[in-house]
Amino acid sequence: GSLLSGSDDWLTLGFRAAAGAFLAWALGRELDPDDAVSAGIAAPLGALGVLVGPPDLVSAAGALMALRVVIRPTGHRPTIVDEVVLVGLGAFLGWRIGTWPALLGLAIAVAWDGLLPHRAGRRTYVVSLFVIVAGMLTALGLGEPDWEWIAPTVGELVVLGIGVVGAVVAYSTEHPTSVGDLTGEPLNRQRLHMGRILGAGMALAAFAWLGGPGIVGAITLWAAFVGTAASRFRSEER
Repeated sequence: GSLLSGSDDWLTLGFRAAAGAFLAWALGRELDPDDAVSAGIAAPLGALGVLVGPPDLVSAAGALMALRVVIRPTGHRPTIVDEVVLVGLGAFLGWRIGTWPALLGLAIAVAWDGLLPHRAGRRTYVVSLFVIVAGMLTALGLGEPDWEWIAPTVGELVVLGIGVVGAVVAYSTEHPTSVGDLTGEPLNRQRLHMGRILGAGMALAAFAWLGGPGIVGAITLWAAFVGTAASRFRSEER
């Protein structure tokens, strides 16, 4: 290739690394709001993930929004404006077959918001349905027609194994000490637990749906879980 195309490749790699680092950091903050070290560990792992393959940045953004709905770090339930944004995100996630696991996870998150403590009103179930319908309409009109499950490589299976171990270690936690950004009230432990379950479920669903590319695509989520687990070990050694 030409020097220009080589430069474009480096620019693309740099963008993916930077975006992967940011999203892994943001996901780490949601999964472990009590310890910023978790996100600090996740960020470089998210950046290095581009060496394995291209992360699915759109799915990572969908996962981030889903976790924010379930864990509710602000302390407030979604507003009408938030719900409109969620439906719009659902439509965007329907655009590509690879982001459908994130679409499903987002719809589940919105529905769970009506079941978990300090639950949202019944309207949240309608919003959840709208998220799915918006994604389906986009998929019918503009989605890609081809789907293929690709067997993972040994390296991808190693990443999956490390990520699953990290998710298992990260699951258990004491009552969170962090408070809502807007309310000042402690975050709910059950919501944090369910957020971690949802995050792991979305990453595993990507693997089940796509195979090896799904592992690589969800590497920002796996990085956040590994960062949370590493922070847990660090705390126990103190």
